[in-house]
Amino acid sequence: MGARELPGYLAVPEGEGPWPGVVIVFEAMGANDDMRAQADRFAAHGYLAVLPDLYDGAPWVRCVTKAMRDMRAQRGPTFDHIEAARAWLAGRDDCTGGVGVCGFCMGGGFALVAAAKYDFEAAAANYGILPRRPEESLRGACPIVGSYGAADPSLRGAAGRLERALTAAGVTHDVKEYPGTGHGFLTDLTPPPPFGPIAKIVMGFGKGRENAPDGWSRILAFFGEHLAKNLQRKGAGPVSPTRASRAIPSSRMTRRISHFAPFVGHRIAPSRVSPETPAEHQASHIRIHRSVTGSNTGETTSCASSFCSPRPPPASPRPRP
Repeated sequence: MGARELPGYLAVPEGEGPWPGVVIVFEAMGANDDMRAQADRFAAHGYLAVLPDLYDGAPWVRCVTKAMRDMRAQRGPTFDHIEAARAWLAGRDDCTGGVGVCGFCMGGGFALVAAAKYDFEAAAANYGILPRRPEESLRGACPIVGSYGAADPSLRGAAGRLERALTAAGVTHDVKEYPGTGHGFLTDLTPPPPFGPIAKIVMGFGKGRENAPDGWSRILAFFGEHLAKNLQRKGAGPVSPTRASRAIPSSRMTRRISHFAPFVGHRIAPSRVSPETPAEHQASHIRIHRSVTGSNTGETTSCASSFCSPRPPPASPRPRP
């Protein structure tokens, strides 16, 4: 058995659980402070939120091309990592077992596919790329809430296509396109130089951030409705919109999960924390260890090697009632 490690950031609500969970799938620039803030946002509203670092700490420019390739193929190690995070979160004693997924930009594309591919209860796709043949790819998906900007040239018409595909597939949904709004309007991310000016032209980046409150209100209301049915699974109480996020001791994060897939097992252990990591974030870092049978026995892989590992057969969309 070889071990594969996946770092992540865990945000835990204040008070006693269990709580419904959310897997945050980051935008192209990785697990940065802006994406950690979104995990904290969900925790403040009563969700146990994990942000897996799909790049394993490597610079985003080294990994984004391969991740995008996985997204378009609708299979590959990036999807394996998302499912590992979901299964780990659902298996925690402080999680109800009901887990949603929320993705931004590139992560929004992953969230759409994961909504049909894995056992999520709700999905938020924020300015996410649509999968090929969306009517087929999204058949059997969990309920989806989507937010797009009409002033985002890179995704022109995506909201309408998603609305039609979800309607055709019979998927419960709430899709909204905001006029005069560009890419990335739901968070405070500022693309680093030299990408900032390019992003403004190609994506309308920075436009329409005044629509963020409405977008978040829709997402939280949608998740509250479609994850609420699982709140009593482990004796949880109602989600409180006033709960604040907090860090938890690393010792409380160590846990073993029974299975990931027929060919993969995984476990959790505390992560290594960079000296530059803010003190309030340090206690919330985790590492997801995934044990994989195969030719690379005994190896602990990083982003580059895990992305080049053999791929499993594509999973069939899960059946839904």
